[in-house]
Amino acid sequence: MKKNEYEDLLDLEHPTFPNHPPMPVKDRAAQFQPFAALDGFEAAIEQAREEFERLQEETEHEKEEY
Repeated sequence: MKKNEYEDLLDLEHPTFPNHPPMPVKDRAAQFQPFAALDGFEAAIEQAREEFERLQEETEHEKEEY
């Protein structure tokens, strides 16, 4: 009795094709590396941080004047 409908496929040999050699492991791994979905995001965060720090310094300077 089968446990699931694909159980008969578990023992099959992995298919190979003579006109299509297997991909090198390094290239296979590269497929799963993160991609730059948020291109420029780091620069935007840095710019916002610098602006925030500048505003804090101005605020502290204004407090000292009063």
